Amino acid sequence: MAKRLAFFRQAQTQPTVKSANPHSTGTLPAIGSTIRDHMSAFNSIGNSGNMIHRAAMLQTLSYDRGGSAQVNLLRILNEVKSPKKVADQLRKNFDGVVITMSNIFRPGSEEPGMAELLEQLEIPFYVVGAGIQDELKAGDASQISQSVMDMMKVVDKKAALFGVRGVHTKSWLNSVGFESPQAIGCPSMFAYPRNILAIKSPSHYDLILTAGHMLTGASQKERALTLIRGFKGHRPSYVFQGEPKNYTDLLDVPGLWNDAAQTLDRAAVSRYLTAKLGIEVPFRRYFSFTESSAWRVAANQHQLYVGDRIHGGVAAMQVGRPAIVLYSDARVNELAEHHGIPACELGEFGKIGVDAAVSQHLSEERIEQFHLKYVNSLSKFYEAVEGAGLEIADRILIPSNLLKKSNSKPGFVASALKKIRKVA
Repeated sequence: MAKRLAFFRQAQTQPTVKSANPHSTGTLPAIGSTIRDHMSAFNSIGNSGNMIHRAAMLQTLSYDRGGSAQVNLLRILNEVKSPKKVADQLRKNFDGVVITMSNIFRPGSEEPGMAELLEQLEIPFYVVGAGIQDELKAGDASQISQSVMDMMKVVDKKAALFGVRGVHTKSWLNSVGFESPQAIGCPSMFAYPRNILAIKSPSHYDLILTAGHMLTGASQKERALTLIRGFKGHRPSYVFQGEPKNYTDLLDVPGLWNDAAQTLDRAAVSRYLTAKLGIEVPFRRYFSFTESSAWRVAANQHQLYVGDRIHGGVAAMQVGRPAIVLYSDARVNELAEHHGIPACELGEFGKIGVDAAVSQHLSEERIEQFHLKYVNSLSKFYEAVEGAGLEIADRILIPSNLLKKSNSKPGFVASALKKIRKVA
């Protein structure tokens, strides 16, 4: 019998339902036309990149969809005030709980009441995606809050699956006493594997999609300027992931947000950024998505992604577009390394530019290396998830000889991947 699963955390910008009616779902965010209107849509999910990685388990697993739900466990705990009552409610309505995390191991992260809830929980729970934000000293958990550490102690002891994003997170967790974490990567990389395995080296790239941290404060703008310098001679489209909430001069200007097109006014935003950054910005369009399908549709209309946001790159790869992920912190570097994603250090990209980056990181040989690493990480993800008792909805059959890294015959990987895509 298919499992009824509760998924935490929410993957859509829809407000969470407060009524007890089982035949209901959240409403859509209001349309509005100002940036402030638009930013209000993200109250339920935070950074818009969360839509990509949180939706992955919802999309990837096979389960009783009519009997399953997205739940906000922190809000329920805050309202009910009793971890035991919440655990009983979950047991009565679901067969398991899937907890999707991201960079939870960072200063300031809190999970109040979750340790007590998971301790009381009598149904299986599964943790995926947990990771470090920046490098943490081995054996030292002093920067991590007590609520997070207490939660992870229960996860380590009881979880049917304790999945973390890579070996660096696993190594740090092992160093502070945790025994059960498995490095299985980010679930978002496994939602559309056929499309990822169809990625090719770009023959041309007139239409580039990018994303970053387009912040204009004195201590922040150098990161934005570095990204801009790398696109000299090109006019990419830019995807915002929350930065406009800081554009105080623009927040309440009517007409800057186009909900139907999921875009911000190009002329107004370009003038603002050019004035604040002191350099002419090259962007031809500005996107900001309130749901992940629109993001993938836009990515599909471009030929290449090069950007300083990991899940912007994942959205592009999910529709079969090649991507170079730019990194300047441990989190992005770990994800790129685990999956074999073509990656370039942000400062280096600012120096060499997009053409050199594409030549170095998206050659046919480099794409083949990525695919070989990817099928190995995909296989390990399947093994961990299915080993925990969950089912994959659209499982790809990976030839066993493709998982042998020693096989280096010319064209072997491309031939094997062609067979997988043909079966699809």
